[in-house]
Amino acid sequence: MPYYAGKLASFSFAGTVFAMDSWTLDENVEEVEVTNFTTVDPAYPLNGAVRAVVPGVPGGTFTASGPYTGSAPLKGTYGTAIFGVGQGNAASRTVLITGVKISTQVKDKATVEISGSVTIIPG
Repeated sequence: MPYYAGKLASFSFAGTVFAMDSWTLDENVEEVEVTNFTTVDPAYPLNGAVRAVVPGVPGGTFTASGPYTGSAPLKGTYGTAIFGVGQGNAASRTVLITGVKISTQVKDKATVEISGSVTIIPG
């Protein structure tokens, strides 16, 4: 099993590479409960109904942060984000940018934090 160093990571949005120093991709799927009177655990058929779930709507969130270089994606825009981990190992997702935060301190670099949702482009 290969291991990856954070120094090989990358982040791009809508074809533009941003000089981020960290990113997080948190994907999930909603669970839909379908428990009914006939859902019985085969190992314990006399115990009655057990909780049953099926996969629902997938989604997720992401954040990326790094030095502010004078440009950042606009909030409210859709695009493809590529979350690179190492050489040839990347996750491509359609995302909606929901937040852009730019901050700075006197004795530190200016930073930008981008956040959003994993989605599909409606239409």
